Amino acid sequence: MTGPQKRESPLAGGQFAGETTEEVLIVGHVGADSKTVATLKAKFALAGHEMTVARNRDGRVICTVSRWGQARSFTHFHDVEEFLRQIGGAA
Repeated sequence: MTGPQKRESPLAGGQFAGETTEEVLIVGHVGADSKTVATLKAKFALAGHEMTVARNRDGRVICTVSRWGQARSFTHFHDVEEFLRQIGGAA
């Protein structure tokens, strides 16, 4: 006995996988490509910091770098890279 194929499985909305045409914005893919963002996050992690990326209601991208309850927010990726250099991370 075989189960339903992937395209035959219903989605939560009652549609089938082959019927969806909706595009979804991935949050990690804002302002720069996802590889650049992932690389910056990894470099901050190696330096003991956490970097998060979010989009404001007005559409601007905000990068926040935090450590020990203190945070700095940036609106440009070159500022994020400069801060990484300042804290001794490899940029």
